[in-house]
Amino acid sequence: MADMELTIDNGFLIVGNLEMQQGTNNTDILILKTDSLGNEIFIKNIGTTSFDELSSCVIRNGQGYIIGAKRDNTNVTTQDYTYRTLLVGIDSAGNVQWTWLSPESWGLRDAARDMVLLDDGSLVIASGIGHEQQRPSVNVVYFDKAVFKLNPQKELVWEVVFPDSVITSNSYTTNIIKLSNGSGFIISGISTTILPPPEWGAIEGWIVKLGEDGETKWIRKHVYLTASPGYHKINDLKECPDGGLIICGEARELSDTASIPQQAWLMKLYSFGCLVPGCQLVDATEESKEMGSLLLYPNPARDYLNFFYRPAPGQPAGQTSFRIFDASGHELHRFEAQAGEATYTLPLWHWPPGVYFLQLLQNGLPVKTERFVVER
Repeated sequence: MADMELTIDNGFLIVGNLEMQQGTNNTDILILKTDSLGNEIFIKNIGTTSFDELSSCVIRNGQGYIIGAKRDNTNVTTQDYTYRTLLVGIDSAGNVQWTWLSPESWGLRDAARDMVLLDDGSLVIASGIGHEQQRPSVNVVYFDKAVFKLNPQKELVWEVVFPDSVITSNSYTTNIIKLSNGSGFIISGISTTILPPPEWGAIEGWIVKLGEDGETKWIRKHVYLTASPGYHKINDLKECPDGGLIICGEARELSDTASIPQQAWLMKLYSFGCLVPGCQLVDATEESKEMGSLLLYPNPARDYLNFFYRPAPGQPAGQTSFRIFDASGHELHRFEAQAGEATYTLPLWHWPPGVYFLQLLQNGLPVKTERFVVER
């Protein structure tokens, strides 16, 4: 199952993927409609001889549904791929009314991973732009995150692309919501930042706000700090009545020796995407121009310390790092800064209570130190 929506008759529309013949990788879209008690009303599959993979669905009140997916030829070739965003409109009985594929001239395109339907019939879609990577046997396609808007005639109105510092498999959108105050859209996903050796990189939770016309308002990254390579993934988000955001996801430590290799988490953010209060208010003081801005929250801390760092303008991330030490000067943790501004979450449940210090280093030299307290 890839998605489930409550229908206007209080039933459920359940959508997923169906392998048509074992071992062929020929996958169709499976659609199941039930009543409010879970009894089957209809079940249908939609697809071709290509690889059709579903990713999202949207309710159209009184008319039917729009299914978001992708269509590619990875089931019949190992190179020279075609990837196209696929939309399918079905009526309330599950009959196909129309289909739309991203034009071939758009190049390789990711699935419609999530989308919102506007009052005028336009769609704003969280997707991606692909790049085929050459491999000795089977090529792969990696994506840059992208968001685009289609008018009711399925014509492109605007598009925004968010490339990472490196093209990897760990860069994609996950969700999109329309804000209730009409100020735009919030999109979530994951991104990757390459770090200096011996680190291999950081996979971060990623949130962006776009205005109604696609202009970027802000971008936030959330990093979960572990002793070994890991990632911080956002799986869903909702708007709160106070204008803030609730996001949920998972943090993984990619190590065979990790004591807690996977954690689920729930996070409440302010309306500006901030976990640390005031991250949107950091101003360009003379100090922040030279050394960057650093905010800690909460302080005192118990289970987690969160801190927001905005680098100085033009400061390469590879030249900036952090270290944490206790009151006796013993170093407990050291890590590289991510590209751009980011919020870092450090687990503290195994730390004894006491006074600690977070130090910002540039080119290996300390330039700023903040004190924090761990309580129990």
